[in-house]
Amino acid sequence: MTPNANFRGTNQHQAPSTPNTRPQATNQCEQPPAAHVHATVAPIQLTPPTSLAHLGQTSLLKTAIATVCTDHICCEANILFDEGAQRSFITHTLANQLGLETSVKEDIHLSAFGGQTSAVRHLPLATVNVVTTSGEKIPLHVLVVEKIASPLQTHMHQGIGDLPHLRGLKLAHPITSDESFEVSLVIGADHYWDLIEDHVIRGHGPTAVASKIGYLLSGPLQASSSLPSTTVVNLPQTMSSTKEDELDLDKFWSLEAMGISPQSEKNDHEVFLENYINTSITRNQDGSFNAKFPWKEDSPILPTNYIKCERRTRSTVRRLAATPQLLTTYGNIITEHEARGFIERVDDAQPTDNAHYIPHHPVKKDSATTPIRIVYDCSFHSSPDAPSLNDCLLVGPPFLNSMCSILLRFRTFTYGLSTDIEKAFLHVGLNESDRDFTRFSWLCNPEDPESKFQIYRFKTVLFGSTSSSFMSHATLHHHLDNYNTPVAEDMKENIYVDNVISGCDQELEAVDYYKEARSIMNEAHFNLRSWSSNSSSLRAQAAKDGTTDTNDIVNILGLKWDPSTDTLTLTSSKDKPKQQLVTKRSVLQVSSKIYDPVGLLSPVTIRAKLLIQELWQQQLEWDEPLSPELSSRWHEIAASMREAATITFPRRFFPNSEAQPTVPYLHVFADASPKAYGAVSYITSGDQCSLVMAKSRVAPLKKLTLPQLELMAALKSALVRRLLAATYWTDEESY
Repeated sequence: MTPNANFRGTNQHQAPSTPNTRPQATNQCEQPPAAHVHATVAPIQLTPPTSLAHLGQTSLLKTAIATVCTDHICCEANILFDEGAQRSFITHTLANQLGLETSVKEDIHLSAFGGQTSAVRHLPLATVNVVTTSGEKIPLHVLVVEKIASPLQTHMHQGIGDLPHLRGLKLAHPITSDESFEVSLVIGADHYWDLIEDHVIRGHGPTAVASKIGYLLSGPLQASSSLPSTTVVNLPQTMSSTKEDELDLDKFWSLEAMGISPQSEKNDHEVFLENYINTSITRNQDGSFNAKFPWKEDSPILPTNYIKCERRTRSTVRRLAATPQLLTTYGNIITEHEARGFIERVDDAQPTDNAHYIPHHPVKKDSATTPIRIVYDCSFHSSPDAPSLNDCLLVGPPFLNSMCSILLRFRTFTYGLSTDIEKAFLHVGLNESDRDFTRFSWLCNPEDPESKFQIYRFKTVLFGSTSSSFMSHATLHHHLDNYNTPVAEDMKENIYVDNVISGCDQELEAVDYYKEARSIMNEAHFNLRSWSSNSSSLRAQAAKDGTTDTNDIVNILGLKWDPSTDTLTLTSSKDKPKQQLVTKRSVLQVSSKIYDPVGLLSPVTIRAKLLIQELWQQQLEWDEPLSPELSSRWHEIAASMREAATITFPRRFFPNSEAQPTVPYLHVFADASPKAYGAVSYITSGDQCSLVMAKSRVAPLKKLTLPQLELMAALKSALVRRLLAATYWTDEESY
């Protein structure tokens, strides 16, 4: 196998950005050399490409060796000119040699190449002078850092100076036999034009730019067998300075993770998804889709781990053999997967093949028909230093619709409906080039636990890889994007993992939704099954097609829905409360078992949150018994939570009216106290009113004024998305 790598660097012809950089599986004792990419702050290693026409071509960066000084000390500095850095930097080592005196510290937002967030660093500020060829001293305001980059590889050999357009030039970086260049000073965009001059000389090779310390060379060198094959790339950082009071304000507005910051028109996640769809998803002639693994660009080398994986699989088989029925069921599942085209046999497989093997094991399942399911351990490490498949894959950006939004929309329809996609992962094909990284073993004779192993590999996205969810969701949305219909748009908004939760206001419309949704998904070989609805017409159609859900109570994103009565019930732990010592651990365990996605139990659960905050303030150990007073308070809170968690409420906001007589309005109330703050929303229509959702938080331990808390409560109300028309209410007159 050859790697499918798209190497991005400073070579003249850059490959398009893509999330796929597939590593080559190798024997553990045979590691191919890795190409080094040097960033301004930290080096990154990428798996090298093997068949790019410009592999031997290397680009020069603007580097120089010049004298820098303070009032009393002078020494040479290795300089890198980097317009991609907004500030200039000096290493601690060089600063100490010069005896630099630092003044105030400056706060810097530092973002790595390809990063989605920035980190704040507090760096000392100093001033150093660069001595020009004319003897002039140009002051630079620099930030002091421990290390700028790993040594860069230098190509300033004699052949550079012999190029016709460079002969006779005084180069800022003199010709040298040194093979590496340790950067001690970065001149960023803040001082770049203090030293760069106007004269530019171009020719067959690197370009020369005049500066006050000599000509700087940059650009591609011509390919030569004498040049090293390592490609050196400078990945600039994004750096901006921020005043201290601006940071304090930023901390205040980000307090409690409000989640209401406006998003850009196209964020990094959307760009990644767009690139992935364009480069990694293809459609087959029968309408089904294939997807590639989203390999990490700097993924380690996957080992050929056949022997160790075989041992672990044999151990799993022997454990299953202790219960013959389980071994039979396990074998039947694999046989079914082969018959349905999810997996395929690998003939003449050898332990030395360039392939990666995945062990598997059973997990008990609460099902009468299938008591176990098979889990493939893509995180398996054949040795402490060997990577797993998941180590080499990108998780992919979050791609789930908002659970709260789906639930709220579900409650607005006269007729609710739910369905799920049968084995969604297994109906997305895995690209042929990636299949040998998903090999696994199973018995040639399932009736004989000691029989030889047959090697299989996946033809589809497998359950267990860290990127499977993203690959499945990206494929589903890509497929639905091909249909410009209301049903397709509705499905895109209301898919959660492999469930579709939606509804309609007319019964005939619900049946049409059912038919069109199944038709759209069938065209890509996805099967919508287990349909539930309070519409008798839809249930009759599903029963006729054999796609109805046989359960009387349906799981709707963690809530329990009874279609016959059209009511919802919150779910909580089935465990009966045990008489035991009350500790911080037990309080947290019980509190976390209450599942309340829309906050209907906020008046009760906020009391538990306040108690947990108090336990943290008292710095109690996890298993330290609570005082009698705290234990008594907890027992009262726990009893209230258990009672509240059993409530049943109508699915529809307005269950007593087939047609809403007036325009519905969403009213959001916000309030705060010294202990907690929150928001609650109600929807009204005529003389009907229904609770929609609520959100509450304990006040921060750092004391805030009541107006500040009121403002936070008002912001919390913004989390409730406006369904129709909204009126916001707060008792703080200043707002």
